[in-house]
Amino acid sequence: MTGTRDLFYKVIWTLVFCPLGMGGAMGGLINCFIVDHHYGKKAAHFTAILSLLILSACNYLCYNLDRHFGWFGATEHPMWFHWRYPMIWAVGYGNGLLLFTDKGQERLTRLGL
Repeated sequence: MTGTRDLFYKVIWTLVFCPLGMGGAMGGLINCFIVDHHYGKKAAHFTAILSLLILSACNYLCYNLDRHFGWFGATEHPMWFHWRYPMIWAVGYGNGLLLFTDKGQERLTRLGL
């Protein structure tokens, strides 16, 4: 299945199921293990580690599923899946800084979030 005939399934998977599932999992874990327990850079590092563990496992699962379905090119271009691991940590750390530091919360307030 390649091309536009399976575009609906690709869009539903990438814009609905994956974000809802992983967003819920990460939100629940952060709420359970970090909120009201840690603050500051320690919480940001912990958020990055949780992101790396959970979202990397999801990325690896999607890589293996894609090798079977062939939707996103994992067989032809496997590094498009595996270069993401350092980025997952960096984005998790950045989100942790925004959520769990005074400076980050001030920035979110200025943005109206």
